[in-house]
Amino acid sequence: MKEHAVRTIPAFQSWQKNMVHYGLASGVGRLFSDDSERSFLYDLGNFLFLAGESNKTLWTTY
Repeated sequence: MKEHAVRTIPAFQSWQKNMVHYGLASGVGRLFSDDSERSFLYDLGNFLFLAGESNKTLWTTY
């Protein structure tokens, strides 16, 4: 699992939640991915948002 600088990523473009779009654009929270960068987990306070391919290992590692 890798932690990335928070940025807008294509995996979240289809999301309708403004909290996700504004949070990523402003750099708030933490963004994690698996090694292949196909599964993403965005940690925003008390909320976790998943995007990309399903990856049980990413979820259990977090």
